[in-house]
Amino acid sequence: MNQTSVREGVQHASWRRHLAALLLGLPLLAILPLPAAHADRPPPGVGVRDGLPPRIGPAIAVIADVPGNEAQARVLLRTLEDIGHDSDLLIHLGNLKGENERCDDTLYLQRRELLESSLVPLVLLPGDNDWADCALRAGGNYAPFERLTRLRELFFERADSLGATRIALSRQSETSRFRGYPENARWSTDGLMFVAVNVPGGQNNFQRGAGRNGELEERALANNAWLRQAFSNATREDARAVIVAFHADPDFSRLDTGDRSDAYAGFKQQLVQLAGHFKGQVLLLHGSEKAVVDQTLTVAGKRLPNVMRVGVHNSRPGESWLHIEYQAGRNAGFVVRTRNARPQP
Repeated sequence: MNQTSVREGVQHASWRRHLAALLLGLPLLAILPLPAAHADRPPPGVGVRDGLPPRIGPAIAVIADVPGNEAQARVLLRTLEDIGHDSDLLIHLGNLKGENERCDDTLYLQRRELLESSLVPLVLLPGDNDWADCALRAGGNYAPFERLTRLRELFFERADSLGATRIALSRQSETSRFRGYPENARWSTDGLMFVAVNVPGGQNNFQRGAGRNGELEERALANNAWLRQAFSNATREDARAVIVAFHADPDFSRLDTGDRSDAYAGFKQQLVQLAGHFKGQVLLLHGSEKAVVDQTLTVAGKRLPNVMRVGVHNSRPGESWLHIEYQAGRNAGFVVRTRNARPQP
């Protein structure tokens, strides 16, 4: 597996010197609104920071469901600069276009240019607006699988990430059996294992009617194999944590593998099994219609003490993001905070 340190190739810009003072005393594992930060900061995993526990690995920015239109795209273009000064890595959980925007190549290319302007490495996942819902009239009446194929050609053919600076990724398409799934990616740094899987919202491209879910079934097989390999590697490497990123909110309140109306049942079942056998911590990142932070995830009444779930809500489209760090020490774990872009003049 490709062992890559996120700090390599990342250009650190400056953030305000009083950031440490702002952060002092803030509780762990909570979302807190803070302004965007700008001043020289140490690379990932370096020492105690003015009394704070040492950070392990990269400072991670997470966004989802943005931009939804051209106005949001212009806002996000400016915000990407702030994210570049604040974080080492940006994960976009999916929906790089709005549900009322056409799924045409022109828009895809415009959004790719936008995301490539990220100062830090950007890892993208597909969302339902990007391909699964393209058959709708507002999306242009495209065939979803054809649009997914096009997305793969435009955004996922390279072995590395998007962005002005890049990191190398292991892609599932490097294996012959799953050559068609380049969007499923994996990378690790500082004892943290990251894994991205294509699980879109909008019912996971579930099609009602017999014999109509070949795409979903084949993709589920690929996702299952990719997740098993990631957790296996994390166990072998004695990783501190596994971070699993995907687009859909799969509704963790229910888990009934016999219920065909739950298009995410198999995915949730596998997460429960893999996390239950993993000795380290697990962080689940996904898009959501509301901001959610479950410090201990419960799935259909089953409590998973080592699993934290963060649902990323696009409350201020293009103007805010989540900032996540893994901190060491006695209470080692993930710290989640909200960052806001600087006001525009």
